[in-house]
Amino acid sequence: MSTDLVTDPARERGAATAPLLSVRDLRTRFRNGREIVPAVDGVSFDLHAGRALAIVGESGSGKTVTARTLMRLLPRTATVAGGQVWFNREAARREEPGPGRAAAPSRRAGRRERARVVADQPGRDLLTLSEREMRRVRGRDIGMVFQNAMEAMNPTLTLERQLTEHLLWHGVCGKAEARERAVRALGDVGIPEPERRIRTYPFQLSGGMRQRAMIAMAMLTEPALLIADEPTTAVDVTVQRQILDLLVEVKSRGTGIVMITHDLGVARYFCDDVVVMYAGRVVERAPTHELLDAPKHPYAVGLLGSCVELGERHRPLVSIQGSPPDLARRPQGCAFHPRCGQAERPRCLTDQELLPISAGREAACWKAVTDGAER
Repeated sequence: MSTDLVTDPARERGAATAPLLSVRDLRTRFRNGREIVPAVDGVSFDLHAGRALAIVGESGSGKTVTARTLMRLLPRTATVAGGQVWFNREAARREEPGPGRAAAPSRRAGRRERARVVADQPGRDLLTLSEREMRRVRGRDIGMVFQNAMEAMNPTLTLERQLTEHLLWHGVCGKAEARERAVRALGDVGIPEPERRIRTYPFQLSGGMRQRAMIAMAMLTEPALLIADEPTTAVDVTVQRQILDLLVEVKSRGTGIVMITHDLGVARYFCDDVVVMYAGRVVERAPTHELLDAPKHPYAVGLLGSCVELGERHRPLVSIQGSPPDLARRPQGCAFHPRCGQAERPRCLTDQELLPISAGREAACWKAVTDGAER
């Protein structure tokens, strides 16, 4: 698969507009018996409409927990210990709806308008909404594509039942139009014979088709923000490309996308900006082409060095020594220093804050900041 960055006009003007999503100092903890595990520890980033942000890192780095915290879909053992998640729906850059796409009035219009009072106010902190208010935002204004479509979809209900109920619950349209929209959505994501496929159950579809159906469901209400958690996992390269091309089209309509992935090729192909996480913290944040072409933080350097690009024959593989830390017993200072070949005491035994390297680029490493300043 080619890894050229896919861009659109929002890339050039995105920084000049208000963010669609602003995450500030987000902290999520899990209780494991008597231990407190800080799975997400001070994560911050911005996302503008019509742009895609990749969150990358090893398994256990906190990527998925970050995504689920944004959606407030955490298990009972988890607690949001601090931070803010500002969702500014007014910042969304939307296409004009085409013929037949305008929502028809429904019997639930009154309740829908009351919900919009909550959802449409600019700059609402999602962490302060009641669960009832959040249910109205979740699925309507913010969609999510889960990693495993088979687990996320109800195996006992047909696609028709699941897609139409999604529209009806949010009061988007009436029952007759809901089916038409559902069929059209399946066709839009490239599922052949949508009139027939809509009557099938999830287990009757291939992995790629299930993932497309999941994307169709997430985009049914034309949300301003889409969170995609490893959407190309466990599908072959051809289907992966088709899913990414579909997400490119979604982004071109003005939808902001947070992409959780461990595949740096996917990040390079699709995303405008990258956040690198390690041990629950952001260690580097930069535009995609800058970070993947010249990573600065030693962990990001190791992460890139351990990946093979198509066409590279003679470059030796680089592995990161050691294992990720136990978050309940986080190392003093920089959590990466026990595995870092450039670590120096005592500087690396103090917490490393994200500091600017250049315009739009930050790293949580004194050496990366010093080297960047020297250049």
